[in-house]
Amino acid sequence: MSKLSRNICKNSLSGSEYRDLRNCYIHILGAIETMFDLDEFTITRLYNNIWEKSRLKLAPKLSDKGMSIQEIAELLEIDVEVIRKYLRENF
Repeated sequence: MSKLSRNICKNSLSGSEYRDLRNCYIHILGAIETMFDLDEFTITRLYNNIWEKSRLKLAPKLSDKGMSIQEIAELLEIDVEVIRKYLRENF
């Protein structure tokens, strides 16, 4: 996630929500790495997958704040069609 995206995301979430989300993923990744003795490459791929799914979960909140699908996609650095499909299927 780019610095600009992080700043916008931080502004869209309360400070504690953003910190909680970030800390949760750091904790989960550490636990997974320990439990399964995974290498750095696998952890990176797993982290990227988890991170993308967590960013998708921000889409409805950003949409409720009046952001367009295009703006959400740019902020979250996810393809517009992925955002559109996620919102259509889940909300």
